Amino acid sequence: MMSALTFTTAPWAVGTLYRALRREVRAKQAYVAACALLLSASWCYDLYLLLRDSVYPPTWWSNMAVSSILYVLAGMLWNLEWHPGRGATFGFMEEGWPDPARAAGFARLVWFALPIMLLAGALILPFLSGGWG
Repeated sequence: MMSALTFTTAPWAVGTLYRALRREVRAKQAYVAACALLLSASWCYDLYLLLRDSVYPPTWWSNMAVSSILYVLAGMLWNLEWHPGRGATFGFMEEGWPDPARAAGFARLVWFALPIMLLAGALILPFLSGGWG
């Protein structure tokens, strides 16, 4: 559930929050983007655990913190674009964003995407060993 929400909302939400910091979008859009981030990164999982265990999870803070970072990394990864003459940039930094027609092949972006993917993997490893909460 978290991954599906992240896949569908992170590219837009991360770009919108970036543009909100630059005062390029309205506060209402930033609010919706922040809610999409929190719903995807924390609220849906916390609700699942609450319904399953009948108690609010004590791991809510660590889940929200780490999952929010992963959400932002996913949004950054899916916004990578290649521009001839400029190289790799994040699409949300460009005029006319969002524009799906500008998406480029992954081969040109792999070396720019790799650090983002490695950081995301490093954040996930402690969950596999039970280290985050």
